Amino acid sequence: MMQLRKLANHPLLLRYKYSDNVIKVLTKKLLKEPINVKSRSYYTAEDLSVMSDFEIHYTVTLYPVST
Repeated sequence: MMQLRKLANHPLLLRYKYSDNVIKVLTKKLLKEPINVKSRSYYTAEDLSVMSDFEIHYTVTLYPVST
């Protein structure tokens, strides 16, 4: 019930626009960034998977290669 309330009030707090397949593609793109060269794909994908739609969108817009 709380998830429905959160969805009604703040729809961007949940993740329903970015599927797991999109997360994998974004992970590969984010790892091409100079700041993420030493990062591991597993950890990057894990970080993205717990983010909301808004947080993922904001993260992607920070890096020019991923757009």
